[in-house]
Amino acid sequence: MRAHSPFFWVFIFLLWSDALAIDGNQTGVASTITSSSLGLNEGRFVAPRKGQQNGLAADVIHPVDLEKSEERNSIGQSLSNRFRMWNWYRKGESPRQVFHNHQVEGTGHIDFKRAVLLMKYVHYARRRKVPFDDVAVADMWAERISPEILVPLFHKFRSVNGLKDSADNMQKHLHSRFPDETSEPLIATWLITNESPEFVFKMLSVGEKIDNIDKIENACWFLKYVFQYNRKQKKEGDKFSSDEITQLFAQNKPLLEKARSLVDTNKTN
Repeated sequence: MRAHSPFFWVFIFLLWSDALAIDGNQTGVASTITSSSLGLNEGRFVAPRKGQQNGLAADVIHPVDLEKSEERNSIGQSLSNRFRMWNWYRKGESPRQVFHNHQVEGTGHIDFKRAVLLMKYVHYARRRKVPFDDVAVADMWAERISPEILVPLFHKFRSVNGLKDSADNMQKHLHSRFPDETSEPLIATWLITNESPEFVFKMLSVGEKIDNIDKIENACWFLKYVFQYNRKQKKEGDKFSSDEITQLFAQNKPLLEKARSLVDTNKTN
């Protein structure tokens, strides 16, 4: 029988990884492995007692071996994802087609790994001159998922290597398009991750020289955020001062005065 080339086995491996790793649901393999199930306790190796017959004594897994296994799984999934993106691109599938062909939302949850893969494909396609900017991506998501659910998803994309700028652009666009639905969820999400007031000021586009009702509302939301942010800070020096607020509004002081007249921080929750 003719021997297969190394490339053949690489291709088979990628297909196998694709089937097992892409959605995190491995058939026949436990999706979550706890330290207790492996005889591990707080990251330290725990040897089984003499005569222990729990199925682990004969084949104990060392933490170092577990780390290597996890590293191999990570590499396998990365290769699998790259292969899937290459295959989508080879077949001429646009980011929009891929998005609509691969559901990420379930009942009460979003498959974050799959969502990240779709975002990675957007960037993969862009590098190959496929026009699809962050505004179009945000609008695509909003066609299927409600804005208040997209808020924490888009913000979580900031933690993924290579997606931070897109995440910020998408949050800004989502808020500009759905201010009523996203203002409060955004403030709550940013408070959880303790984002700086400067970041929030930028994301709400408060610094732009536009004195209209939208900017007044955004300025009010910014002041509410600063109030709640300061309440979280344990050290006085970590709080955002009134002078720092004034400096941010240096180009639009009337907007700050108007917002302050509308926001009673003593009653802000």
